[in-house]
Amino acid sequence: MRMLYDNAADRATITLPSTAPGLGAAYLQTDVRSEVCRVQSGSATITAAWAAAETIDTVVLPAVPLSAAATVRARLYDTANVVLADTGVLQAHPGGRTARPVDVALYLPASVSARRLVINLVDAGRTWLDLPRLIAGVAHHLHYAPGYGAGPVIEDTGSHQRSAAGDLRTELGTLSRTLPFDLEWVHEDDHGLVLDILECGIGRSMWIDLVDEPGFSPSERAAMRIYGRQDKGGALPMIAPRLHQTRFSFLGW
Repeated sequence: MRMLYDNAADRATITLPSTAPGLGAAYLQTDVRSEVCRVQSGSATITAAWAAAETIDTVVLPAVPLSAAATVRARLYDTANVVLADTGVLQAHPGGRTARPVDVALYLPASVSARRLVINLVDAGRTWLDLPRLIAGVAHHLHYAPGYGAGPVIEDTGSHQRSAAGDLRTELGTLSRTLPFDLEWVHEDDHGLVLDILECGIGRSMWIDLVDEPGFSPSERAAMRIYGRQDKGGALPMIAPRLHQTRFSFLGW
């Protein structure tokens, strides 16, 4: 699993060409999902530049409406414009459902200390792209995966009621997603990291990806990812010498 809780993109200067008036790159650095950066074509080049080097191994564009044909590429550069890492051109939406926005997640084989990130996102069938957020930084790995039972919970604030005649009447609400999971085994070397995440509290958004090994379907992988905030605080008790335990629940943004 991967947990990214320090978003280096928020310390960057981000630029994009051809954005709609009032819907520019600044919206890639807010956590209001309805505030999007709109690119007025089916091709976007996102450049994030830092005044000082940042360590990067993960790049995410969450909740982007894309077709199955969309592609993405990310490159990291140093101050001399030398390419330090290149993902190559990849499918931005590798299978799964196209009815909902996709979390475009790119993982480098090793972390890189870079001064500039360039992302090329292409969806040729579209005349515009809505980009709600940019995430970049180091995704921390834990020794032990979450326990069985982890998975998405769909929250619906709507309700049903019956009329006097017995007709079903539905009051539509909003849909949101929660991702709860148990860390039944927290290694002693991960204790500080997990405690840091707990102490971030409910106010900091994080990128969580519970599945980082092969063998899962695209739909399963998508369901086990979330960008959001902790539902509430938690405990980190010691259950055996050098072993701890905790439970997380993240509310999707």
